Amino acid sequence: MYTEYCNYNRVIYDYSKELSLVYRSMDLGMKGMSIPIHMYREIKEYLPEGFVVSCPIDYPCGHSSSKARNYMVLNYAKSGVNAIDYTPNHYLMKTSPVKALKEIKTALSICRDYGVTLRIFIDSDSKLNYANLCKLYYSIGIDICFPCVAYHRESFFDTVINAKLIEKNTEMSVVYNGFLWHEQQVGIVKRSDFFGLRVYDLEFWCNYFDKE
Repeated sequence: MYTEYCNYNRVIYDYSKELSLVYRSMDLGMKGMSIPIHMYREIKEYLPEGFVVSCPIDYPCGHSSSKARNYMVLNYAKSGVNAIDYTPNHYLMKTSPVKALKEIKTALSICRDYGVTLRIFIDSDSKLNYANLCKLYYSIGIDICFPCVAYHRESFFDTVINAKLIEKNTEMSVVYNGFLWHEQQVGIVKRSDFFGLRVYDLEFWCNYFDKE
């Protein structure tokens, strides 16, 4: 299972401590990290070749204009990250899915120009059926997704069900990004055998997961 450490979903109060956690995640054998762009720029010269590093676009609400979002995608791609975590335009997903898809295609085109993988957060509140939405994303060239935004603590079981729904009905690879806070949940996620897992708490990881 692909594993990555993520810290961009919260306020970072102590950057020295957080940097030590970022480096520790690599020592624990994680294959990727999802961090703010300024943190990536600070540590990129120390990252091993082939290590996955992603930065977020318009996370978590997706309220920015198309121009601002495209600028962020281009800026991050030029900075050297090899993955971008894209939050769809929340307003357009609800009012005009066609325009939202056009915006996503533009971001995807930029990523392809720079050899960057675009990974997308699935908006379960859009007007489109959840599985059909994932099929649509896959049809335009997106093959990795997150089953929830994971800014607040969504329902654990809903997130697992949605993740399995994606895997069953599409060819997309799912990085499970829901919160885990007790041992029963860990067992369920292990048995679900998702493509990947996002970790927010390294101490929890060390207590309940085998090091890979």
